[in-house]
Amino acid sequence: MKLIDFLTPLMLRPAVPYPAAVSFRPAEMDDGPALHAGCYPQHDKKRFLADHYWRIRQQMAGTRLHLLAFHGAEVVGSGHLIRYPQRMEIADLMVAAEWRSQGVGSAIITIMTDVARKTGRECLEIGVLETNEKAHDLYVRLGFVECRRLQRPGREPAIVLCKHFEEAHV
Repeated sequence: MKLIDFLTPLMLRPAVPYPAAVSFRPAEMDDGPALHAGCYPQHDKKRFLADHYWRIRQQMAGTRLHLLAFHGAEVVGSGHLIRYPQRMEIADLMVAAEWRSQGVGSAIITIMTDVARKTGRECLEIGVLETNEKAHDLYVRLGFVECRRLQRPGREPAIVLCKHFEEAHV
């Protein structure tokens, strides 16, 4: 099954507080320019769009779910859920600066956690730079626990947090 097939309409209304005017749906090919403008304006647009199209193709192949948060036509948040043989990973979580600390990130993580749980994988991982205490604290509040630290040459150290699922629902 493709990851997108595990997503139900009810999951797109997560049971965490977030602005009522925000809605969620899987990303589509045509969302690239709005995603760039809303969440990644500092990135080179041509390169960003090429990467976006590649990720949408991965979503169509079933190995990734790219979820967007919208306020009207404006993209205010984004995240990826990636499937591996025994685990899942939330990657590239981004919320537009003016929408942070309002529950948008929590809602994206909650939706992705629900999808990951339904796939039958053993755990869900999310990474954070050591200096990003605010994101780290959010992930802990949402039930993630530290499972390992990453020391990457030439890059800031990071922490990988995990959420283990007690029972698999396939």
